[in-house]
Amino acid sequence: MKDLRTELLKENPNTYGLLKCLLLREDPENASYYEQLLQMESHLEERRGTAIWQELQKNVVQPVLQAGLTKHLKDAQSVDEMLLQKFLGIIDVNCFEIRAPDEGQLRGLYPRTALMAHSCVANVQISNDENYLMKVFTTRDVTQGELLYNCYTNVLLGTDERRHLLKEGKYFDCKCERCEDPTELGSHMSSFMCARCAENKRTGFIVKIKNDPTTEAIPLQKSAKSTAAKQLFTWKCQECEHTLTPVTVQQLIERAKEEMFHAKE
Repeated sequence: MKDLRTELLKENPNTYGLLKCLLLREDPENASYYEQLLQMESHLEERRGTAIWQELQKNVVQPVLQAGLTKHLKDAQSVDEMLLQKFLGIIDVNCFEIRAPDEGQLRGLYPRTALMAHSCVANVQISNDENYLMKVFTTRDVTQGELLYNCYTNVLLGTDERRHLLKEGKYFDCKCERCEDPTELGSHMSSFMCARCAENKRTGFIVKIKNDPTTEAIPLQKSAKSTAAKQLFTWKCQECEHTLTPVTVQQLIERAKEEMFHAKE
């Protein structure tokens, strides 16, 4: 293996997870684990041609191929770009973030736990011990036969951010009871305190409400090639019906993020 360009692999540490998948493929004793890996969801077609696909193609797939490693593997002709991208999809879609003893961040693949369904109102809590063994605890009493749900994203995020991350990283639209409720089951994680109500010494929450598709929508923008885009949602106070525009809402969110960021300094 004198022709192996190991410097390409060292220069691109993001290749290490993919290399572990390839090594698993090589070991006959791990054949059952490899088959289990192949059966995991990769969302290969949904990822094809996307920004993440192109980034991984440049920083992971090409370095592995150019290093000359694949020609030393068994059944080398079957190890092509599509197989490597499939492995990368499996890693991205199914991995869990875990904390190393030195407080560093790692990713681990736990096939059985990865099969657990998602809900933004999870009934389990997941943790890892010092040996990287994953433990799953229920957060409330569950009945026999009841499904166990894990939350694939941060439960402290608002609905729009959670849905965006789930769509971008897990390739599905979340329609759990929390995402479908404007108040997020009374938690108001995405709501704004209504300034108008506060002036009148009342408590009001401005929430995102889906517009009735049968009513006339408010045009957001116009172009020569398309008709006016329709506003699908309205931010409205549940108490006084005061509204905020989507632009104002986005500005408030960005301002809050900036203040939280500087508060950490």
